[in-house]
Amino acid sequence: MDSWAGSEWFRATVGYAVVTITFACTVHAAEDPLPRFGAVGSPCSEPNLVTRACGTDEFEVLGRAVFVTTTGESRPVRRLTVLRPSYHLDGPEVVARAPRSGSFKFSAHLPYSVVTSCVDGVVRSSNEWASRDYLLRSPGCEDLTIEVSGEWRPHDVVMKCPSLTQ
Repeated sequence: MDSWAGSEWFRATVGYAVVTITFACTVHAAEDPLPRFGAVGSPCSEPNLVTRACGTDEFEVLGRAVFVTTTGESRPVRRLTVLRPSYHLDGPEVVARAPRSGSFKFSAHLPYSVVTSCVDGVVRSSNEWASRDYLLRSPGCEDLTIEVSGEWRPHDVVMKCPSLTQ
């Protein structure tokens, strides 16, 4: 069973800047069957066999943007916009708006890889998700970049809002 570690890549040009993102993935010839492992935790006998599968997973991102007043009270950020930075000429994409509550919800598509291998005679598997940055923006507040990954859990995100804290 022949396979080779290839590299999938994406290249975007922004003005004169070039951004290249690279991630490795196992690639198999079309006629080759993919290596078969049993269920995770089951016995295996090929200690040098490792497979990597790549793709994109969709995650629901929930949270609430707040600011802290001079008295220490948390208040929701109003007129919040969540943006996904873009390397296209049309600029960042709006993915969510929260006019009053500061609560946001959007779908994030994150690249992932799954590595399956035979370790000490047992099938092991691990997932790895890349992360993506999103920008929180609201009048009277400093822009805040949040990093969204597969481990994201709903929580309050504190923004600095100098003109609102009085």
